[in-house]
Amino acid sequence: MSKLEHERTEWFSKIQKEPKDFLLDVQMQKRSWRTALIRDVKKLRMTSKKERMHLRKTKRKNFNILLLSVGKELEYVNSEMRRLDAERREINLDCEKRNQEWVELNNSIEELKVQREKLEKQPGIIAC
Repeated sequence: MSKLEHERTEWFSKIQKEPKDFLLDVQMQKRSWRTALIRDVKKLRMTSKKERMHLRKTKRKNFNILLLSVGKELEYVNSEMRRLDAERREINLDCEKRNQEWVELNNSIEELKVQREKLEKQPGIIAC
């Protein structure tokens, strides 16, 4: 009977030990998953941080390119403004010159009219 009791005791101890082993396995798996999860979260954070840094660099680069482009455009606009201003001054001078010429022409016409009247008043000159 002692053998039977011994086997029974062994089986009983195995049955009692199995839940403990199972719980131990579950806890070990839980720790393993937790460690993997923490590692993956850290990796994602690093990747996300690298991507944000890359995005910032790209934005900064694009901003600098746009700034340079705007600077060149502004330079071009300023040169065009200077050119158009010079052209406007030239046109104004030309307009003033023409106005002066008109004044001179009108004065000459008036002088000729006065001379004609004087000539017409003089006796002995044949009228045309």
